[in-house]
Amino acid sequence: MPTAQINYYFSSVPPGRDIKPGSMVRVHPHPLYMKNVKACVIILNKAGQILLQKRDEEPELGKWVLFGGGVESGETEIEAAKREIKEELGYEIKTLHYFKRYENNNIEQPIFVAETTIELNKLELHEGSAMKFFSPTSIPSMTDIGFNFQKILLDYLKEIDN
Repeated sequence: MPTAQINYYFSSVPPGRDIKPGSMVRVHPHPLYMKNVKACVIILNKAGQILLQKRDEEPELGKWVLFGGGVESGETEIEAAKREIKEELGYEIKTLHYFKRYENNNIEQPIFVAETTIELNKLELHEGSAMKFFSPTSIPSMTDIGFNFQKILLDYLKEIDN
């Protein structure tokens, strides 16, 4: 999995103190260079249907989206994806497979895939107003999928058809 490059800037250095090669100095990620990364998961049931969440806030209020969210400091993308599923569905995903990386409005989106045998009524929705499994054949004609998730899902469906 690719790793993100982080640019740093020096914290304050006392006047008159030289920074010599090999010296230990405190550095912080510079906010202008920090990337906004949101790990998302395509969740499939045993019938191959895709689980989507209906957003209950802006942006994209009322649109169907993938589950996922921001990668926190010190966390890998896959850890973030698993944490987000646990927070949003009360369900612990054991195995995730990396699919692809996208960028949308300066947000990097590593996309993972999880296959599950859990039934919808066994999941607890903690974020969003609804969740539903959708047939892969319904995805191309849906007009209420938020962000760039329809493109991501169509790319995924095309790839698994090949």
